[in-house]
Amino acid sequence: MTYAHRVVAMRALVVLAAALALEIIPRVGVGTRLEIIPFSEMLLGVVALLKTAEFWHHLFTSVLSIGFAFLSAAVFGVAFGYLLWRMPRLYKILSPYLVSYYAIPIFAFYPVLIVMFGANRIPIFLLATGWGIVAVVVSTVEGLALVRDSWEKVADVYHLNGWQRAFSVHLPAAWPQMAVGMRLAATYCILGVISSEFILSSDGLGYMVNHSYNSFEYRPMWGGILVVLAVGIALDLLVSAATRRLGALR
Repeated sequence: MTYAHRVVAMRALVVLAAALALEIIPRVGVGTRLEIIPFSEMLLGVVALLKTAEFWHHLFTSVLSIGFAFLSAAVFGVAFGYLLWRMPRLYKILSPYLVSYYAIPIFAFYPVLIVMFGANRIPIFLLATGWGIVAVVVSTVEGLALVRDSWEKVADVYHLNGWQRAFSVHLPAAWPQMAVGMRLAATYCILGVISSEFILSSDGLGYMVNHSYNSFEYRPMWGGILVVLAVGIALDLLVSAATRRLGALR
């Protein structure tokens, strides 16, 4: 068995162990149905959700917001990170703020965004993008710092202009570190979208889970939580596969 296969097997065992624990713990009387239900009933909640058109609307809305937020964070994060790398003095000025960025309670700005743009998807998109972009910026600068002088000399030999250097030398050299930032940004975008939908939204997976909780509908609530978990895992696997594929092409 190869190392990759062993990793997949261990992940499967962890998931099975967690599912078994969630099935047994509620049935032996630990906690009440107000706190947790058996895993089998959670799965029944997922099955019930899949049969409703409303669920697919919420799923499509959240996935679309997450996708747009992630793409915006990736594109603008790489561009801004490259700019900061080309301007080291500016990066030194902004570095303390970038490092401490995730200590800021960013959801405090959500009411301000609602006042500015209204109670629609724009504040959710901006909040998720703003939460994910800094991870890409920092990873891009760190990756570009690894560019060797010998590679710059090779670019001089071939008389590459600025754009050619960026896409043929700099960004490919920084890609392994940038890929880490991309995966972090995907996670932050999911958290930003789902959490924002909890606070104030009329659609989306976060709204659906919150509505089920307030209505004491525990099967749909836990089913929605499992769907959110599945969406997060799927997006992480997708971003990981895409970054590995792009890394192989560099």
